[in-house]
Amino acid sequence: MLSSAKRATSFTIPNPSQNYTLPDRLVKQLTKTREMVMITSIMKRDMDLIRKVLLETESNIHGFAPRKLMEIDGYTQEEIGYHIYLLGEADLAKVINMTFDQSDSPSAQMLNLTWAGHEFLDSARDNTIWNQAKDKIGKIGGAAIQVWIALLIEQGKKQLGL
Repeated sequence: MLSSAKRATSFTIPNPSQNYTLPDRLVKQLTKTREMVMITSIMKRDMDLIRKVLLETESNIHGFAPRKLMEIDGYTQEEIGYHIYLLGEADLAKVINMTFDQSDSPSAQMLNLTWAGHEFLDSARDNTIWNQAKDKIGKIGGAAIQVWIALLIEQGKKQLGL
């Protein structure tokens, strides 16, 4: 019989096609860890994701957003759904609230961009202008959408020589 120290350090890699039952203590710990990761990763507004969702929606030829939730590299469906929800809150897009009592976080389905959404996107479209604004706002840790818009417009005017 192996000693407990030996049992704790030796193991075999499980067969991925087999189902395993985890102890309740471990399930609770993993669930808590997952919830903490989700809270820290999706509850903070990501302006790069906001811009990507707007660009993706605008690129649809019919003026409506794609019927299924879009896929954007580096982001989960939950993060995308939450940011679409935020776009609706900011009146940058028309959305359908898809949040239910059992939802892990607020979520929405994009319908289309609003006039304000197109205006924001026109100000944020150029990568140079976007990155300059993002760098400035990053120095203070974040800013309201009105500050983003004003700064993007200011950077655009500078680039145009106005």
